[in-house]
Amino acid sequence: MKTKMKALALALLAGVAIAGGCDNNKDDRAMSETRPAMATVNSECPYTGGKVNPATAVSYKGQNVGFCCNGCASSWAKLTDAEKDTNLAAVR
Repeated sequence: MKTKMKALALALLAGVAIAGGCDNNKDDRAMSETRPAMATVNSECPYTGGKVNPATAVSYKGQNVGFCCNGCASSWAKLTDAEKDTNLAAVR
């Protein structure tokens, strides 16, 4: 229950609806075959609180930030730096 509450809080903080913001690793296998996994500074997705798939990592301010799926990584790209900082701080 605590994990679900944390995921909901993170999603609300990120401005992403749980039902539509994450594609639940859909097509992540294909991405991991074409892109090497990177070590990440976070073990939980900044949107859902779910486990990070290292193949979804993106570089941000010299750090690799991981996400649970491609949908969350795409949503991250649309945030301002201030929003990214807030979301990342919540899962570190």
